Amino acid sequence: DSSKAQHKTASVYRRTEEILSDPAGRADLLSQAIRDAVAFRRRYAALSEFATIIEAIDDAVKKFA
Repeated sequence: DSSKAQHKTASVYRRTEEILSDPAGRADLLSQAIRDAVAFRRRYAALSEFATIIEAIDDAVKKFA
């Protein structure tokens, strides 16, 4: 529908070192990492082989989220 505004965000590659040196970039990266870890946890929690990883994710979420 042409009446609806469609917004596309441009994706720009930035080096990890550059992101980590910027406080806002670092916070954004940490937020994304937590979201990714939680998604991993949901997807693979039933696998007992990943129990240690799941525990580490839980600890990180408590600490950083």
